[in-house]
Amino acid sequence: MFDRFTNSARYVTTIAERAARQLHHPQVEPEHLLIGLVVDPEAVAAKVLTSFGVVPSALGDTLVAQLAPGRSAAKGPVRYGRDAKKVMRMAIKESQAPKTPFIGTQHLLLALLRDGSRQTDASFAAAGLNLDAVRARTLQLTSPDGPALRDPERTPEERAQEKGLRITGVVVDPAADRSAGPPT
Repeated sequence: MFDRFTNSARYVTTIAERAARQLHHPQVEPEHLLIGLVVDPEAVAAKVLTSFGVVPSALGDTLVAQLAPGRSAAKGPVRYGRDAKKVMRMAIKESQAPKTPFIGTQHLLLALLRDGSRQTDASFAAAGLNLDAVRARTLQLTSPDGPALRDPERTPEERAQEKGLRITGVVVDPAADRSAGPPT
């Protein structure tokens, strides 16, 4: 399923899985995908949010603060919940509307706006975002007639190490994740 995802979109899923695990949630849900989406300021989704005056990392910090920690971390791989799977399917559909050959962070953003969760909806509403405005801006910013934004070529992991990308409460640097050990 991830073969058409850009490096940045794949990184969103990696951070979503880490966030679910670190918050001791049993599975990845749309709110974890939103946390992953706002980590990388160079990704298209973050640039779209910034164009509305939203500070992506602040949106992620607020969301993490609103999420209640779970009772215990998932054993083994973190699975995707039904709603997160629905968002992933919707991202694929979002990429088909303008007939793009890839699935980028902008498609995940549009999918979350369309079919997120109560928490993601509340986060978007608090930031003053709605689907129609974000879709129009995304199409404007990614079209060949506009700036034609694309997710960066370098991997988000490389940029995370260089720039110290962060969301409060979620380790986003893979090296820091390994050195921290399992959550207690």
